[in-house]
Amino acid sequence: MSSDPKKVFIVGVPRSGTTWMLMLMAQHPAVVGVQQGSLFHALEPLGRWWTSKHGYGKRLVKHSDESNSGDEQGGRLFIGDVLRPEELVDLCRPLVDHVMRKICEASGALIVVDQTPENMDLADTILRLVPDAYFVHVVRDPRAVFCSLRSANSSWAGKFPAGPAAAGRLWTTYMAKADALRASTDRYLEVRYEDLLQRGPQELARIFEWLELPADAALCHQAVQNCSIDKLRKAAVAPPSFFRKGEAAGWREEASHGQIRCIEYLAGKQMQEMGYATVSKNLARRPLRLAMQDALRGAAGPILRNVGGRLRALKRRVQLLGGI
Repeated sequence: MSSDPKKVFIVGVPRSGTTWMLMLMAQHPAVVGVQQGSLFHALEPLGRWWTSKHGYGKRLVKHSDESNSGDEQGGRLFIGDVLRPEELVDLCRPLVDHVMRKICEASGALIVVDQTPENMDLADTILRLVPDAYFVHVVRDPRAVFCSLRSANSSWAGKFPAGPAAAGRLWTTYMAKADALRASTDRYLEVRYEDLLQRGPQELARIFEWLELPADAALCHQAVQNCSIDKLRKAAVAPPSFFRKGEAAGWREEASHGQIRCIEYLAGKQMQEMGYATVSKNLARRPLRLAMQDALRGAAGPILRNVGGRLRALKRRVQLLGGI
């Protein structure tokens, strides 16, 4: 077994089929899958701490004979001033390698595949810590993503954007991040959810070939059969209601005309670039739903800022009292 396993990261907008992609890839005997590993999200707060140079804490205090208390000895030097950002990379890279290697050793695998959709937000960090990282980006029709987000939000998740505007903006943001990621590395592969549904074995063979993993047609066909939506629903790999219909165009019945138009207004250009045809007319005109939301947000802005200011002032008073 290789001492330096390949490291693959499945990314995409949440509810785009990344979990299904992980289950499919993990059917290969040389692959071990990690479901929602979130290793880099765990490291992110350390990175913020490492580079932070302002605030009340983290100040270095040292006696000085200088009468000028404004110099560095008088308290203007912070921990972040003596730590170089590149040092954090040098320290964390062996940690990441160790974690990935232990995962492969425990499973006898050659490749570790991490499925954390939100790793798209941390792609730059991943590339700094894992320069040879591979990225599989699962793309799904934003109208279907909206329906799945809404369903998850009302059943098991409770954290996803449930409205069409929020879902549309989330999708376009991730597509822009994917463009940046594609330009940053040549180890990037795009896989459409709809293509997996229509020709799963062929798409899986394409992925394995890209990773230089031998896989015949029988293996890929069996992998797709093992990971049918019906079987995944019965397996203890996700919360109840996590796996839904597994359809490409179920959004046509689940989403209203207004919701579809809202999403297409926000994401229409990128949808067409990705091969998703829009169905709404006159997309140049702003939907009433968005106009009303913007008006309400504009009216509520001063009120929310005032409330936020009062809460921050109260927090400062509590902190001061706590230090007495």
